Amino acid sequence: MASHSVLRLSRSAQIDSRYMPPVFLAPALQPFLCLTTSNTASQATSHHHHHHQHHPFSTTPPLKIRLRNREKNKSRGVSAIRRTGPRVPLSMSKYPLPEPVWDPPSRKEFKTRDDHGLWGFFNEKRTAMTAPEDLDAHGRAWTTAELAKKSWEDLWTIWWRCVRERNYLATEANERHRVAAGYGEAESKERVAEVVKTMRRIRDVLRDRQYAYDEAQNIVDTAEFWREEIEANERETREDDFSPLEGEESKHLLEQLKGQRPMA
Repeated sequence: MASHSVLRLSRSAQIDSRYMPPVFLAPALQPFLCLTTSNTASQATSHHHHHHQHHPFSTTPPLKIRLRNREKNKSRGVSAIRRTGPRVPLSMSKYPLPEPVWDPPSRKEFKTRDDHGLWGFFNEKRTAMTAPEDLDAHGRAWTTAELAKKSWEDLWTIWWRCVRERNYLATEANERHRVAAGYGEAESKERVAEVVKTMRRIRDVLRDRQYAYDEAQNIVDTAEFWREEIEANERETREDDFSPLEGEESKHLLEQLKGQRPMA
């Protein structure tokens, strides 16, 4: 029994026979033999598991036998960010590219007309932003009673004046947000609120006028209908009062009168 244990130890640990321990030391080497055997088994198990991890089960064919797809994107590799350019060279000789002007004095200055429509997006002073005290210096909104007395042309003028006011206030709000000015926002909102009140009241006045026009049109249509009905009834009444018998009787009476006329 001891000789078998020593033999297994030599095989598992791969010990040279010259360094084999004596037979009487076999019982003392039994724990070492068990530890060596367990390590060998664990290494074999881990190697087997690792082998299965590298080769999992799959129904997909290996990459080497897959068919290589042809490139379908004709614009692949063309990037404006990386400046790769198009694959096919293009001819631009017909349209020469503009050259930048590096000398400021030689640059062309554009003069804008004073009545240009884009000036409507700026204030009267044509500055980028209005001072807060100037924004706060505004009147109240138009009342409905005041707008009801205005003509169509006056309402049109007030409406488009409000539109221009909102345009330049919105332009200044964007510029104020861009430069992070930190002032004028509260005054601008108050002014916009007054302009919006006026525009809403103009719509109310126009709506009231439309309702009044519709009611007047209904009254006129109703009066025209009843006038035609009355005229039709009168014509029917006159036709019923005149009968053919009265016409024959009057004719017979005239003949009698002719027969009774004295002879000259």
